[in-house]
Amino acid sequence: MVLELDLVTNICINDSYTSTITDRQIVSISLVSIDFTTAPTIAADMMLQYNDTGSLVVDNVV
Repeated sequence: MVLELDLVTNICINDSYTSTITDRQIVSISLVSIDFTTAPTIAADMMLQYNDTGSLVVDNVV
């Protein structure tokens, strides 16, 4: 996840050009997603593993 603070600190303060920077280079928060069928115990383990307080739940609808 790219936050406004990431843009300010990595683009404005460093006087960089946005055309030369990718989101991967400035991202500060990794987004952890789990399937909607994941057991709550597995979800809790993943949150502990990634030191996260929440996860994005996705439904892979075709």
